[in-house]
Amino acid sequence: MKRLILTSIVIFAATTLTFSQLSLNQPNGYYIDGLRLSQNTYGGTARSAALGGAFAALGGDMGSFSINPAGIGVYSLSEFAITPGFEMINTSSNYLGNKNTDVDYKSNLGNIGVVFTYKSNNTSGWISSNFAFGYNRLNSYNNSYYIEGKTNTTSMVNEFLYYSQGKSPQNLDDEWERLAYDAYVINPDTTAAAPNYKYTSPYTNINLLQQHKLVISGSSGEYYFGFGANYNNQLYLGASLNIESSFYTEDLIHTEYDANSVSYLSSYQFSNKIKTNADGFNLKLGAIYRPSDMFRLGLSFHTPTIMKVTQDYSSQIQSSLQNGNYYDLSGPGNTDEYNVTTPFSAVAGVAVIFKQLGLISVDYEFIDYRSIHFSNGDYESDLQAANQANKNTFRATNNLRAGLELKFGSAYLRGGYAFYASPYASGELNKDANTQIYSGGVGYRNNFFYLDFSYSLTNTSEKYYMYYDPNASVVNLSSNNGNILATIGFRF
Repeated sequence: MKRLILTSIVIFAATTLTFSQLSLNQPNGYYIDGLRLSQNTYGGTARSAALGGAFAALGGDMGSFSINPAGIGVYSLSEFAITPGFEMINTSSNYLGNKNTDVDYKSNLGNIGVVFTYKSNNTSGWISSNFAFGYNRLNSYNNSYYIEGKTNTTSMVNEFLYYSQGKSPQNLDDEWERLAYDAYVINPDTTAAAPNYKYTSPYTNINLLQQHKLVISGSSGEYYFGFGANYNNQLYLGASLNIESSFYTEDLIHTEYDANSVSYLSSYQFSNKIKTNADGFNLKLGAIYRPSDMFRLGLSFHTPTIMKVTQDYSSQIQSSLQNGNYYDLSGPGNTDEYNVTTPFSAVAGVAVIFKQLGLISVDYEFIDYRSIHFSNGDYESDLQAANQANKNTFRATNNLRAGLELKFGSAYLRGGYAFYASPYASGELNKDANTQIYSGGVGYRNNFFYLDFSYSLTNTSEKYYMYYDPNASVVNLSSNNGNILATIGFRF
């Protein structure tokens, strides 16, 4: 059976974002992957990022295609653009009063794409039609935490015990508690006879030094193939076929030391790695209407994305005994495959254009995370339990994005804000897991060339448990994820 890492139990405080979270009462961890694959914060170009992704009513920017494909119809010239990016991830942890920091850096590709414009000879009616294809980045999953502290009340060994009790050694999970058993991290209780198997811990009520490293890396994006049309310079229609691709890894290393050398077990280190690849497709339809030169209205619909998920996971344990014996054991590894269907979503937007001064744009997005659905997996009973958990755990959300652009001749100054509401239902421990993103940028444009820069900052705070143990102490985590994008574009 798929064993979700209960060490990724995460309970969120206000204004937070995550793509890997688990509360103590969940039946399994499939719903974590379903949520991760269903949440999009829309990267794309530097201009779209600087305006907070509020592009449903604007268009004319390749980052807007993932929000409203009608933006393809706004183009009056063909265009090529590319957006390299750079992430700066600063994290901190506070465990039992012990604070630690970690820093990581990642490069990325926010966007690359091309639009081909075909103009008719009409001065009214259908004026032009455009084709576009390329790539837009949707999410970043990068985070890295280091945790350290001393305790005498809790241990990850208790998680191994939880899954072991009542099972014979031959029936222990080869990727989990069986490794602990073979490395003498847990031991059989000789006072209990079969079939009432019991196990004991060498780390009961002794002083331990714990070290925990959690690294999550990866991203998601979509390859778009779209068509847009311009009717009378007033109505813009668009549609796109999108192939979404997601990959992420979770690397966990948990180490515990007997601080006073009172147990036969001097130390052990448990490592677990999950590598996930997901690919799927969806359709997007949209329209932008311009009732006057000053106002634009936008509306788009995104069909559910049907994705095939493949997960490879493996575990390893190393233990050192006081008598000098050392064990280094690895599990056989395993692969799990299943389908996930993400929710339908709708986006509406309004923009106000102030001729040569700039613009204001606001988007509203609706998405119902209760409709995340799993199917065609290796462990159908777990998938059905996860489908029920989706209905009980998640809710429909209302997201807002807003952007302001000021024009100074050929130069532009931009700012944006995005609020993504918590996907969790009222009453859940992590119901306040909202996301707030602050952004800004500058740009230069003429008739045939443009260069844009943006900086986006996502602040997160979360409460985290390193493993399953009712006595485990919460770890307070926080991160500041900054993303720099630079877009260079050519019109022809």
